[in-house]
Amino acid sequence: MSDTTEIPTGALTTLLARLDDLESREAIHGLMVSYMAAADAKVDKGIKVARLFTEDGRWQSVGPHGNPDWAAVGRPALVKKFDRNVERMPFSAHFVTNPAIEITGDTARGQFMYFQACTYRGTSRCG
Repeated sequence: MSDTTEIPTGALTTLLARLDDLESREAIHGLMVSYMAAADAKVDKGIKVARLFTEDGRWQSVGPHGNPDWAAVGRPALVKKFDRNVERMPFSAHFVTNPAIEITGDTARGQFMYFQACTYRGTSRCG
């Protein structure tokens, strides 16, 4: 009598695909958590945020409270955008929720909601 059970090839392929999907979703969620931590950094905020993006990565404000004028494309623009917020926003704490992640092959697209508790200096809104 054998102590091992053979898994049919099709079932193993399906199981591995499901595992890959779950690990990919968790990695994307982890990336967003890293982004929130970088956005709350007191030192080198822009560099910490920009390194999470590809060279031509795009950050944009979307949704019902979004502002398209706050977009930044490319790492240098991201560094500038986030570094300017350090003086205007001396305290911030980001919380991420509602992940909507679509995975197709080796490509993923995600959208998250976040809540940001913060304090502003001056009268202008930051972005």
